Amino acid sequence: DVVWTVLDCPSMTPQRVGWKRTVRARATPTGPENQRHRRRGRPAWTRNPDDSPMRDGNRDRLIGLLTERAVKTLLVYTMELTPQVHNWLLRFYRANKIPKEGTWEEVSGESFLRKLLNSQVESVAGVPGREAMYDCSLSSSLAVDPRQIATRIMEIRAHLAKEFIQDLQDITNENNYLLSETLRQSLQSSLEGSFSEDFLEPPGREDEFGME
Repeated sequence: DVVWTVLDCPSMTPQRVGWKRTVRARATPTGPENQRHRRRGRPAWTRNPDDSPMRDGNRDRLIGLLTERAVKTLLVYTMELTPQVHNWLLRFYRANKIPKEGTWEEVSGESFLRKLLNSQVESVAGVPGREAMYDCSLSSSLAVDPRQIATRIMEIRAHLAKEFIQDLQDITNENNYLLSETLRQSLQSSLEGSFSEDFLEPPGREDEFGME
């Protein structure tokens, strides 16, 4: 913060009043407690009064969904090429699933990725029961680097985000198609109902001259 203070001077006329500029440092908590409650939300200047009330929560869920689908995409990639990495990642994912409720770090998948990035390299054995000619790995054991896996997941997540953007642009057309389809079906059902009532209505009683 900047603080301005008036200096003592012989004549306090507006032309001769002196000012002293003092810069006061603002205390910014940087400890673990502050970092633990940090939330990477949208900047204040990007927010709009017309935003939906759950926009930030929806953003966390969307990022978590992207992280989860990126993990499953990588599992598909590694299923045949590197079965050791596939089995290791599958065990890690089952033990550290991304929840749908909780803190924003957990819901968005950041806790999952941080744990991967901070994990140590592990040596995993080959796939039991798989013959050597069908094992695409270079050896029966393989060193798995969780940091490389996390980096690959984030790359896939960025690619999936682009695909999501392209697919979500068709939501308006999907909504219009659904509305028009249901209205058309409703109109068709009402027309068929009135048509059947007109032809199935029993005839009135006629008199002896053939008139009702």
